[in-house]
Amino acid sequence: MILLFVGLWELVVIVIVALLLFDSATLLNVARLLGRTYHYLQKSIAEIRSQISLTNLDDKDPENDDNPSSKHAG
Repeated sequence: MILLFVGLWELVVIVIVALLLFDSATLLNVARLLGRTYHYLQKSIAEIRSQISLTNLDDKDPENDDNPSSKHAG
């Protein structure tokens, strides 16, 4: 997380400076953009993780599996 080393008072100073530099409409647009970006990144990460897990399932060879129920009796 980026704000890992930022304390409460540093965060308050950053917010006050941002309020002084920008108007409320600009700050709202920036907050919306950050929220949408965060949502998009979370969705993309979840999709990549599901594709990786599906790929891992497809790569398993049932003949070399340690599960005895998948082996043929013979």
